[in-house]
Amino acid sequence: MTYSYSANLVTALQASKGAMCAPINVCPPQTNTASLGNRVWIDANGNGIQDAGEAGRAGVRVELYAVNGNNTVGALLGVQRTDAHGNYSFNNLRPGSYTVKFVAPGGTVLANVNGGSSDATDSDANPDTGFTGIYTLKAGERNTSVDAGLIDPSTCSVIRPDSVG
Repeated sequence: MTYSYSANLVTALQASKGAMCAPINVCPPQTNTASLGNRVWIDANGNGIQDAGEAGRAGVRVELYAVNGNNTVGALLGVQRTDAHGNYSFNNLRPGSYTVKFVAPGGTVLANVNGGSSDATDSDANPDTGFTGIYTLKAGERNTSVDAGLIDPSTCSVIRPDSVG
């Protein structure tokens, strides 16, 4: 016997098993959830922008945090590792405000934040803290612009905007 989600599911199960069946809670699938993610890449020229041919970086730790009502970092909600192409995604999020933290692997540093004019291709992580800005997601929203560039200082010069005279 197959049942779909319905208010009568518990009653039908109890009837088929007799009085020995305990009530169960059946939760319908989440709807109107949001997602947030994108990519971590090797910023070969150190410009903070995803240029053609710059490869993704696998295995980078990416952390998702709630943002409190006073715009401060709240609880750690989840941790992902980037896949073989540098991609990651936090799915089934409730509408609300979030921030992401990128943890640069040993031997690398984060690229300059917002180095370009396109949010889809520039690095969003603060190079000193690893945190991005705040993203407020609505029901059903899919934000695929939260990314970070990584620089290997042994092969690329790192010039921070605040150090240029």
